[in-house]
Amino acid sequence: MLVVLLVPLLFFINIFIRAMELGMRKEVCLTGTTSAATMMASARKYFLPLLKLQLFSFFFLFLLPAALLAVPAVAGLLLELRLFAIIYGVLISFLFLAYLLFLSFGLFFAPVMITLGERQVIPLVRRSFSYSMKHPAHVLATFGVMALVSFGMVVLFLLLLPLVIVLALIPLGFIIPGILRWAIQVVLSVFLQLYVFKSYFAANPAHGKGKEARHFLS
Repeated sequence: MLVVLLVPLLFFINIFIRAMELGMRKEVCLTGTTSAATMMASARKYFLPLLKLQLFSFFFLFLLPAALLAVPAVAGLLLELRLFAIIYGVLISFLFLAYLLFLSFGLFFAPVMITLGERQVIPLVRRSFSYSMKHPAHVLATFGVMALVSFGMVVLFLLLLPLVIVLALIPLGFIIPGILRWAIQVVLSVFLQLYVFKSYFAANPAHGKGKEARHFLS
């Protein structure tokens, strides 16, 4: 019973924190600074739009494809059509991966566009997909940089593995790598999230000025 209550609570807390971060990222990109007032105002403005986007993504990225994958496969097994179930499962798995990549590509800049005034989920998704389709190189280049930075961090952790093993031999030494890894992950996460905003506004300087840019600050 506790788990049933805890999972939705943690989900809403996560959305609330991410909503706070949206406005702060935008303000940092546009003004170079942010504040606690921005954090709370951002949470109030962006919580519902972000929640709608998250529910939309969850349904179309996971629930719907999972149903399309599972129902015929299970039916094939129950009807003892094992070969059909296996072929169908493999085929749908590849299609699901392509579908997942396509939606992730289309929604790549959706969080940024929430801060530009799109509050309803369907117009937001439409605008995000339209931008991605018109500027695929920008989306792929931004994602590529993020992937390279993340890969670099993985390589760094692997290079530090001998040090981690040595520290593990020292009393309480295992705590240091844990703290260091957590700190690096936090910094990396903040950097990557800010980079998405900076990349968008760098490619669309007009969106960093005028009415759309003042949407949050006003």
